[in-house]
Parts: sequence; structure tokens; C-alpha cells
Amino acid sequence: MKQTRPIWNLLAGCSLAAVVLSPNLLSSMALAAPTKEQQVEEGQLRTLVQKAGDLYSAGDYEGSGILIADIQARFNKQVNDGNLEVITLLDGVFQSLKKAHTLLQLQGVKLPPLKEPVLTLEEITASTKLTESSYHNVRFSVLARPRNELWTEIPWRPNLAEAIREARAQDKPILLWMMNGHPCGMT
Repeated sequence: MKQTRPIWNLLAGCSLAAVVLSPNLLSSMALAAPTKEQQVEEGQLRTLVQKAGDLYSAGDYEGSGILIADIQARFNKQVNDGNLEVITLLDGVFQSLKKAHTLLQLQGVKLPPLKEPVLTLEEITASTKLTESSYHNVRFSVLARPRNELWTEIPWRPNLAEAIREARAQDKPILLWMMNGHPCGMT
């Protein structure tokens, strides 16, 4: 019985530490959220993208191109002034910009090159201290997936017949992956 008492004391200490650290962690997360101004700008950019789409649908490709170039400049300013949360907030606008670029270029409209937003990160080492300024960098490096794990984002289908129906409907190929043994490699 004496051996379990230190474990309970340790667990009680961990709970207390979690309670003490939680407000600091929550304030860091609150600081990470996009500001009200950034959220308003994102809404305005979405509205302008819709307006550019209306101009495109009406056949005014040049007018749509001018508006898309303006949206792109404002988008780039937001990305450069922001952080990972701002980039995430603006992802819908970026996806719309990519589509607009493609459609307008097919119509012969010249646009400035569209670059995918990238957050510049410092290298994280064991000696990196977690501060308000390093929070985003550390969080992103923990959550980011290495390129060799991108296969986990493929919508795998466990049912071959269902996959065949879906592939035919979408006119896409099928990758059939078969293996012998336990699916988790526990042999």
C-alpha cells in the first residue's frame, strides 16, 4: 500500500499543475485566434470573390481580372501580417482565387502569379522554449505531417465493390492495396 501513495501524490500534483497551467495556455490560444479586423477582412474578400464571379458570368473577364488582382493583393497582405490561424481562416478565399486564376487565364486575362501561403518557421529543437512568440511555430511543427505520411489523407475504401462504383461515377482510377498478415503489422 505504501508504494501506491507516492503515485497518488504525483497524480494530485499533476492535476494541480494542469489547473495552474490551463489559464496561461488558454490565453496563448486566445492570442493566436484571428483578430476581429482579420475576420471582417476575410468576409469582405469572400464578398469580392463572389462579385468577381458575377462579373465573370456576365462575360466581363477584364473587370473580373482587375477585381481578382485587387483581392489577391489584399489576401497577400493578410497572409504576410498573419499567422497559421489567419492562413487557415483565409483558405476558402485562397481556393476561390486558385479557381478564378485558372478560369481567367483560360480567357486570356493576365494576372500576377498566385503563390500558396506558407508560414515561415524556425527550426524547433529540444532547447526551444515555449513562449507567446514561439507558440505557433511549435504547435505547427507538432501538428504538421511529414510528406511521407500524406497517404493517410487519401479517402481509403474498405469495400472494393463500393470503391469500384465510386471510381466509375467519378471516372477515377483505383489503387488496390493488398497485404498478407495483420493490418497493423502485428505478426
